[in-house]
Amino acid sequence: MALKFLNKKIFFVLGFIVLAILLVGGFFLWKELNFRPESVYTIFFDKEYANVKDFKIEDTDKGKILKDEDSGFSLKIPKEWFVKEYPDEISILSPEAELEADGSFNIDSFKSKGACGFSVQIIKTKKVSPDFLTDDEFLKKEISDLKNGKSESDKDNLKQEIISV
Repeated sequence: MALKFLNKKIFFVLGFIVLAILLVGGFFLWKELNFRPESVYTIFFDKEYANVKDFKIEDTDKGKILKDEDSGFSLKIPKEWFVKEYPDEISILSPEAELEADGSFNIDSFKSKGACGFSVQIIKTKKVSPDFLTDDEFLKKEISDLKNGKSESDKDNLKQEIISV
C-alpha cells in the first residue's frame, strides 16, 4: 500500500516538474518571439512588384534612359552598358560583364575583368500594420541612423555608406 502511494506521489511530482519546465520554457519562447526593441526594424507589408514589361528604354540626345512611367522613376544608363531583363527586375551591366547561358551573372567576369552592374526593382508596398515598417520607411530610418551614427548595423561591424547618384 505504501508503495502504491509512493508511486503516485513520484508520478505526480515528475508530472508537475515536466509541466513547470514546459510553462517556463514556453514563456521565455513567447517573450523572445514577441520582444521587439526599438532598435530592431521589422518589415511587414503587402508588396507588389512593378511589371518589368512596363519599363521602357528611350534613346535620347543625353543617352539611353530607363523609365517606368507608372512610378515616375527614370535612370540614365551609362554609355556602352547593357540591360538584362529578369522577371521582377532589370539589371544594368558594364561592357565587361558576362552572362551564363541561363542568363545569370558570370561572377568570374566581375572578379577578373572588373565588371560591375546594378539592378532596378520597383516594389509597391501597402502598409498592413502601424507596428511594422515598409521597405521605404526602413531605408529612411537606416539612412537617418547612419547619418547620426546610431545604426544597429554598425554594431555588427558591417561596412555601410550612403552614396548619391
